[in-house]
Amino acid sequence: MININDIAVNDIFSEESRYQVVSKSSTGVVFTHLESGKKVTLDNKYVTDLLKTADQYSKELEVGREDKFWSQKQIDEAISKGELKKDTQVRVGDVRVKGIRTIWENISSGQVFTVCFQKQGKELSNKAYNEKIEALALQASNDILAAKTGKKSVTDTSINIIRNILKNPVLQFEPGEDRILRGFKVEFTSRDGKYSCVDMDIQGSYESKLRQVNINTLLWLVYDDVKYVVK
Repeated sequence: MININDIAVNDIFSEESRYQVVSKSSTGVVFTHLESGKKVTLDNKYVTDLLKTADQYSKELEVGREDKFWSQKQIDEAISKGELKKDTQVRVGDVRVKGIRTIWENISSGQVFTVCFQKQGKELSNKAYNEKIEALALQASNDILAAKTGKKSVTDTSINIIRNILKNPVLQFEPGEDRILRGFKVEFTSRDGKYSCVDMDIQGSYESKLRQVNINTLLWLVYDDVKYVVK
């Protein structure tokens, strides 16, 4: 417990907190302080000057999964367009655009973010895989029969069915669903690409809020006033 009377000039303090909005007025915002569970009221200037949010952004950028690097051709073109100065310090091999992996790995604090990633998929059993094939085969048969009885071109219908199968082959794997997490990192390095994060939308104990985010399946990230979209 801090004793206000004992505070002296040049004393050092620190703060690393997460908040969730309860209500707001013209002068301030009422939050639930995540770490203590207590209600706190912060004035608007404190909120705008010192807090970061995971729900707002002023800029959206398309990024790749990996970093993109400068080539000599790109440097020459950027100089000719005035995007770089002739005496630029940029060199071949320097990072031109950070990829989502680097952006994510560079989050080295407890600052909040919103991230969308694909959950881990699963292998289908032989039975489930065969049932999926049978269902598609039956649907194809019904479509061809409907074309025949409806006096539509059976040939065109068959070609469309075959084209769709070729474009979307049946895999013995079910992709994971998209998952959105609003929270913060508690793990900053990873050997397998999975990072422990706190999901602030989950009610309950700290342990129950822990979820794994897979860096290899990130789809978009809102962090520090920017939305990064993986293309």
